[in-house]
Parts: sequence; C-alpha cells; structure tokens
Amino acid sequence: MRIHIYAALLIFMIASTAYAQTDFQSYMPYRSFADSPFKNNHYLYFYLEDFEDGKLNTPGVSVNQGSLVIGDLGYKSRFVDSVDADDGRLDESGLQGHSLWSKNNFSLVFVFNEQVLSKLPTHVGMVWSDAPNSPMVSLVAFDSKGEPIGRTSALNPGDNVKTGTVMEDCFFGVYYEEGISKVIINNHLPDFEIDHLQYGLESPCRECSQETTYLKQ
Repeated sequence: MRIHIYAALLIFMIASTAYAQTDFQSYMPYRSFADSPFKNNHYLYFYLEDFEDGKLNTPGVSVNQGSLVIGDLGYKSRFVDSVDADDGRLDESGLQGHSLWSKNNFSLVFVFNEQVLSKLPTHVGMVWSDAPNSPMVSLVAFDSKGEPIGRTSALNPGDNVKTGTVMEDCFFGVYYEEGISKVIINNHLPDFEIDHLQYGLESPCRECSQETTYLKQ
C-alpha cells in the first residue's frame, strides 16, 4: 500500500504521518497545470476542473454547500485569485480567471462518487490560491470506508493580498493506491479560494492508459 502526500510549498510544512509514510514535492508558485506533480502520470481517467465555465461540473465530484465559483468581472471579481495561466497568459495575475470561493466556510469538502467514476481516484489535488489571512492550511484525505489516510499542513502560505496575486498559489495533493473517497481542505479562517481541482485513477500499465484529460466545458 503506497501513500504519497504532495504539498507544493517552499515554506515550512507540518505532516501527520501516523497513517503511512509521506513524500512531499515543492511546486510553488503553481502557475499552470505544467506545475502539477500529477501531469506526467498514466491514468485510466483524469479530470482537471479549472472553473473557467463558472461551474464545478467535472464528473463524479461534489463540494459542500455554501461555496461559489467567482470570476467574469462579476461578484467579488476584484478579489478573484485564479491560477495564473487560466486567462490564457502568464502575467502574474489571477484576476481575469475563475476560482472556487469558500465564502463563509472554513473548509471545502470534496466527495467522489464511485458509481459515476467506476473506481475512486488514486490521485487528488488542488491549488490553494488565496485567503485574507491564513496562519495554517491543511488537506486531509479519506479512504473508501471514510477513514482518514493522511494529512499535510502548511504554516502562513498566504501573502495577505486579496487582489489576484499568484506567487503564493500552492498545490496540495495526495496519492493513495486503494482509492480516495473524500478530501477536505481546511483554512484557519473562512473566505479562501481554490482552483485546479484535479483527480484521476492511476493506470496499471502504460499501454492501457489514456492521455491526461483537460475538461473546460
């Protein structure tokens, strides 16, 4: 049984390793999918949700009520912190893209539907992109029985700027070969944003894998 916890941070990390050995990778800042540690793996399925159509609608995943996709120069647009490249260019700004805003929630809970996906994903990750002030951010993953399989945390990842800066954008992810049913990203305070939710099922062989799928409906 292999478990890898990924945290794309060049800052101090705290990991709870009571469940299994953990491995960390640093990819900060995360400016496009090219910075994802998942990009070169082989999958039976893989979905990247960048929220650029204003919705969370990739197959087999749901999020807790109260969150809101923001962008399109609409509600809270001056505070949008999308991944840098989502507006079509690397310009050190996330203001012209979309992100998922937690609104009044301290946590975003992503649940994966095994019936829709056929099998639970082995890889799940996302980019924490902004919060007004965040002493700690953590990601917790759960197995098919709802038992926690690991946690990774970061101290003080933000830059305390709410106007689309991207240099603090950090990838959090987990790999668990027996399948992940749920992940929770926790922020010490509400009103934070995430982007580039990505999840996939690792292929047992290169020949039967599919190309990484980008879904921008």
